Amino acid sequence: MKKIIGFLFSYLRHEVKISYLLCIVAILAFFTCGYYGIGFSAVFYQKAIRPLPHWQQLVFLFGGVYFLAFAIQPLFGYPSGFLKEKGFWLTLLFAVAIYTLRMDVNWNVDWVNKHIEPIDRAWWYKCSTNLMQGVLTVVPLFIFWSAFHRKQMPFYGFSTKEFEIKPYAIMLLLMIPLVALASTQSDFLEQYPKGLRYANENGAHSHIKLAIFEILYGLDFVAIELFFRGFLIMAMVKYCGRQSILPMAAFYMLIHFGKPLGETISSFFGGTLLGILALETRSIYGGIMVHLGIAWLMELGAIVGRNIF
Repeated sequence: MKKIIGFLFSYLRHEVKISYLLCIVAILAFFTCGYYGIGFSAVFYQKAIRPLPHWQQLVFLFGGVYFLAFAIQPLFGYPSGFLKEKGFWLTLLFAVAIYTLRMDVNWNVDWVNKHIEPIDRAWWYKCSTNLMQGVLTVVPLFIFWSAFHRKQMPFYGFSTKEFEIKPYAIMLLLMIPLVALASTQSDFLEQYPKGLRYANENGAHSHIKLAIFEILYGLDFVAIELFFRGFLIMAMVKYCGRQSILPMAAFYMLIHFGKPLGETISSFFGGTLLGILALETRSIYGGIMVHLGIAWLMELGAIVGRNIF
């Protein structure tokens, strides 16, 4: 745990300019308030973003904010040489394209509606969506890695060389009280537990359906960790080093829009910490462990919360 704390303080002391961090927070606050319908930015969001087709909304948010987080760095004294690198632009555009595709595809909807009984459609749709999104993340990244980075690094953080399990286990233990607190909140209980909601616990084979859902739900988090702490850190580090962490965390926060506001806000800080750890250890196994652990803790916490509150 001391090593993790050391990584964090070293990053905050030597790499982060407070003025830049506050600017990133202000940008994210503007879009967050707009999405959640708070204040002046809600008007901008409704008039400028909502009318766009869904994929254009995603490109505007993901691509716009991710690019802006890099583009403003020279204003705060960071090196700007990476903005002239073709590889940087290729990686950035590929990242936005992949995640937009992942979030916008709905090829499975017609098949589910045509072949599955109404009572089971929600489960089939959610499970097939998790599987499809995972494939649409992992396969393109593997192709990109094979084409450009195979000789330079393991597959975007799948390395155990500097991975230590104990610090991440401690982090998960520290999350238990926070998850327990969240499990008392109505907006949290409206979202979770996802598994029981989709598995139709009163239907046949509900336990099997619940297990399949949770496995696919967890595998999708592996894909997310690969994309954000793997690809957006490991592929970008050769161009901008530790300057890649906060833009990644901003991008990561955006994908939480639609979830409880507290979860959305906390994702920025969690994404930053996991990004630091991934960069320092060159491994995403710790992030996968934390991400999966928190996801399943939230499922369990919501089950307990629903039965108590």
